[in-house]
Amino acid sequence: MRDEIQPLSGAAGQNVVDSGPLVQLHIAASRTLWRIGPAWAVVAGAVAAGAPISADFLLRLAAAVILVDLTWGILRRIIPDSPRPDGTATPTAPSLPYGHGDAPLARFLQTIAAGQHSGTAPWLGWLSGLVLAAALSWLLGTPVLLITISAVGLIFLARTLLRRGRYPALCLALLDVALPWVAGAALVWSVWNGDSRRWFLLIGMLAAAFTILQWGVYRARFSAGPRMVGLWLGQIMLLGTLVTLRQPWAAAVAALLLLPPAWWLAQRSEIATALARSLPWWWASMLSVAAIVR
Repeated sequence: MRDEIQPLSGAAGQNVVDSGPLVQLHIAASRTLWRIGPAWAVVAGAVAAGAPISADFLLRLAAAVILVDLTWGILRRIIPDSPRPDGTATPTAPSLPYGHGDAPLARFLQTIAAGQHSGTAPWLGWLSGLVLAAALSWLLGTPVLLITISAVGLIFLARTLLRRGRYPALCLALLDVALPWVAGAALVWSVWNGDSRRWFLLIGMLAAAFTILQWGVYRARFSAGPRMVGLWLGQIMLLGTLVTLRQPWAAAVAALLLLPPAWWLAQRSEIATALARSLPWWWASMLSVAAIVR
């Protein structure tokens, strides 16, 4: 009689003893890597601030990328994919008060049983991500820890707004660009010996310009195209910022890279396609500008 080979993991059956690692982390890359995102914003912020080329700093930069993109990404899973139509739960007729679908006890039991609740990630995974975020932030320094605390607050604010039927475009843009950009720049502050006023202006104005651009991307997506003012405002603000900072080469390169997106968006047809085509160009403009102004 042939013995059947049992799987090593207990996920396939109740009678199989679990073995292997205690914690399983699944990492999947985004469908569009060449777009403005937290990881690239960290790199751009550090490069624009004049990051030194050293093994020690590259390790710190890698830790910051893991923090703001992977770890904050775990925390951002509690943000629903779309808002509720009326901001309220669907009425039910439970037999007991705590059996109501929106009751805290019912939601907790559903989370434990099914691994996740509608619009949220498993709370065990979220708490683990919070611990990891706190540990990495503490290792990277007090400024990064404060930035992470701000990010957690924005995540809960975005979740609340979406559950109330609102579109938190600004919250998501701040999580994508502004906070990661500042986190990357904060890594360089300890080795900065130049004009601090110019340093803050450079970091603040560039971060604001690309944050407004990302805000415009979210507004255009949420509105299915009609709200495109943010896209034009972000691109104009970027060019104006570079002119104000007296960066003619950066302004010229940015203008060339922003020309194709401006042409596609001006067509006012198939906005989703225009946005998809424009994302790599905006990504390239962010990293190019950061490299030139350093």
